[in-house]
Amino acid sequence: MAISPRDDPWSANDARQEARCLVKVLRAGTMSAEEIAALIAVSENDRRVLDEIAAGSPAAKLKIERMIDYRREVGQQFERLVAKGKVGLFSKAKAASL
Repeated sequence: MAISPRDDPWSANDARQEARCLVKVLRAGTMSAEEIAALIAVSENDRRVLDEIAAGSPAAKLKIERMIDYRREVGQQFERLVAKGKVGLFSKAKAASL
């Protein structure tokens, strides 16, 4: 039985939509832009581990590279939205009072 893209954990969704959702987190003031960027990024340590896994399996390598590319795209979309000033930032204290 074939797995649909919706049920496939290796299937990337829409990077722009994910970035928009992360902007909502930023607007709420619960995380800073830097904290969100760190969540989006693949750390150097994670990359080393993923590279080791990929070295043992061509199929895994393709999937890992696809997901790393997707994370990069989410990061670019998030940075673009923040740079455009469409975030409407306010402090954590203000967010808590809403």
